[in-house]
Amino acid sequence: MKKQRTIIISGVILLGLIVSVYQYIIVMMPELVGAADTKPAAGHSWSEMESDEDSIQVSGRTITNLAAPVASTDATNKEYVDNLLRLPEGGEPGDTLIMGVTGPYWDSILTWAGSSKTARDCDLVGGTVFDTGSGGTICRLSSASVPAGWSQAANWQKYSPTTWGGDYCGRHLNTGPGLFSNVSAVVYSARNIWPDDYEYINYVGYCSQTNPIYYIVYDSSLVRVNQFGLKTTYINPTTNRVEVGVY
Repeated sequence: MKKQRTIIISGVILLGLIVSVYQYIIVMMPELVGAADTKPAAGHSWSEMESDEDSIQVSGRTITNLAAPVASTDATNKEYVDNLLRLPEGGEPGDTLIMGVTGPYWDSILTWAGSSKTARDCDLVGGTVFDTGSGGTICRLSSASVPAGWSQAANWQKYSPTTWGGDYCGRHLNTGPGLFSNVSAVVYSARNIWPDDYEYINYVGYCSQTNPIYYIVYDSSLVRVNQFGLKTTYINPTTNRVEVGVY
């Protein structure tokens, strides 16, 4: 009986030692038992996990695929921080870094020939600096007109729609570039008026029989009010212009 009691007591002591050693390994050497690789079960997320500690220890490992933060208390990723701290390209010694509506930029003089305006001047009129390539930088404005004190940079502009107007025969349409580019817009109108109010014209087939250089206008009753001679051309009108490049 005494022998059996000794065996039981020894077994309890041994079990206690085993449990103590296992707990020590979990706390001090988790990699030996795979604790460092523990992750949520399928269908669960880290947000459902609880910790008795004030911090989460990842044992020097990397957290991947972390989304950009939304709330002020969200964790963030390296890409977000790098983009936040990245300075804009360009800039010369002595240039000032300005925080504009669309982000930081260097306040340098526009490089278009003859320009005395700066990037900040462009920002103040609501534009953005645009690099035309070999022509230098200009200010790109979402506007039909050129602001006071500025000049249009060559033919840099954009139109929408790109065709409009024309005479009664559908000829001599006005045209403008549909992309912001150095392309002129052309508007046609009449000149060399030849009064001819008394003549009634049958519109059907008339346009195809008339010299296409003429600019034809009728009133609502199809009376030929005027037949005009060669058209007059205007360049870069404000009508339908939605962007313009200035310096």
